[in-house]
Amino acid sequence: MADILVVDDNPDLGDLLKTFISAIGHNVTLCGSSLSALETLAHHSFDLVITDMMMPDRDGLEILRETKRLSPDTPVLAMSGGSRLFPTFDPLSCARQLGANEVLPKPFRRSQLLAAIERLLKESRKDAQLKGRSSTASPDATPARRTWQ
Repeated sequence: MADILVVDDNPDLGDLLKTFISAIGHNVTLCGSSLSALETLAHHSFDLVITDMMMPDRDGLEILRETKRLSPDTPVLAMSGGSRLFPTFDPLSCARQLGANEVLPKPFRRSQLLAAIERLLKESRKDAQLKGRSSTASPDATPARRTWQ
């Protein structure tokens, strides 16, 4: 079970995403704006952040940057239906360049979303295990102290 932050200004889509993700056993925190998401990120850590890229108060790039600043190893899944104001602007390409681990163009299927979530969580767990092993295998690492009871 993972703790996942979902950020989307469309309340219907946010509720639907929460329903889909909760159904596979994860805890979901839903934020309906970038500002509430930034506040939430400042006080809580997550195993995965899923964010829309185009929102009225601030864009998802700020969510992406703040997530990577606070917790560089937390994967980010960026989603977007594109920009109506600037049709040649591709927010998902920008997200990828700024460190999004995966992007998902809207509309997408539930199976695509769930597969992306499981893939990102699996990769994140594997990376954490490798980092744990490499830090204990380092010649400079201090051996763990055992406590016998």
